[in-house]
Amino acid sequence: MLKRGNFFSFIWLILLFPITSLLCQHQQDSHLSPERLITNIQTQTFSGEKIDFIFSNTDIKEMIDYLEKISGLDFDADPRIKIRATYHMRQVPWDQALAAILTDNELNIDLFKNSIKIYTGPKYLIAFTDQKKAKILLFLYRHLYKILIFITIMIAVIIGVVIFKKSKIKRNKTQRKDLLDPEQSEEIKKRLLYLLEVDKIYRNEKLTLIFLAERLRITPHQLSWVINEKINRSFPSLINLYRVEEVKKKLIQSNHNEINILQAAFEAGFSTKTSFNKAFKSITGLTPSQFREKQMPKNKLNSNCK
Repeated sequence: MLKRGNFFSFIWLILLFPITSLLCQHQQDSHLSPERLITNIQTQTFSGEKIDFIFSNTDIKEMIDYLEKISGLDFDADPRIKIRATYHMRQVPWDQALAAILTDNELNIDLFKNSIKIYTGPKYLIAFTDQKKAKILLFLYRHLYKILIFITIMIAVIIGVVIFKKSKIKRNKTQRKDLLDPEQSEEIKKRLLYLLEVDKIYRNEKLTLIFLAERLRITPHQLSWVINEKINRSFPSLINLYRVEEVKKKLIQSNHNEINILQAAFEAGFSTKTSFNKAFKSITGLTPSQFREKQMPKNKLNSNCK
């Protein structure tokens, strides 16, 4: 059996239980979740703790800070919001006070990670129940001019590059066309090949583009153009080709010990051993010694036939 003191304690517990439940329910309602807050604002059904919301000519951000303390939520107000307003609202749910601020001042509210962002935006976006669509539309609305500027700049850059390339190609074609006519270029080519193949001017180790142009009575630029366009080579590679070919002929026609390779290189116009070896390997794919060794069986066969 229960003692008298315990009996009265039990009765008090029974009586206090509904009151405690109501208090807990009231406390739970006063601390809305971020998702519930957004739903309340969208549906205009408010369940926050009732407060006196009285401010006179006060910065909106101060009001939001006050509601942040009341609600226990984390509000992130856009620093660009610089509005002052007056409110005299008594015993209204705090989420209704927040909805009034948003609607009156054309502000928008949205979830962002662990905070609730409040920023400038048209009223109708608050009515969206699909938060993903609202975010996309808000992003496009707030950054549309930046996107348009970026697209315009990119189009201008692309057009500029295309125009520049076309003008450069056209300019190069014009320069090539106007430099020498076909008859002049062919005549210069014939005279050049005569100097190389008959006069063997390449044997001059001090031969330069300027010197050769003077012999042909044209400008160095014209000579370089003819070599590039009509022979498809540069001046150094053309001269080295003739010099290497002469050395190759001597190595092919002579026996193994009858000719000194370096001496043949100097006679062909090379001024150093290094430049000769480099040019020979570049043109033939072999070193001079390898090339001569490769020709030995042929030379022996020719000598035996004699």
